[in-house]
Amino acid sequence: MDDDVLYEKDPVSHIARITLNRPAKLNAMTLGMYERIVAHLDDVAEDDDVKVVILRGAGENFTAGVDMGE
Repeated sequence: MDDDVLYEKDPVSHIARITLNRPAKLNAMTLGMYERIVAHLDDVAEDDDVKVVILRGAGENFTAGVDMGE
């Protein structure tokens, strides 16, 4: 699911935000999520305008780790 990892860049503050977006599953990670996070970090590495990356989880939890049900 493409909306389980949200990505936004703010050119004014030079901040990129990557949000794990599966709060109902405590943001447990799937292989697809991992691949999208790596792709976003690759994008950030090539973007000289980004100075800070914030990795966060939606809801009250950062992540429960790997989603063993996947």
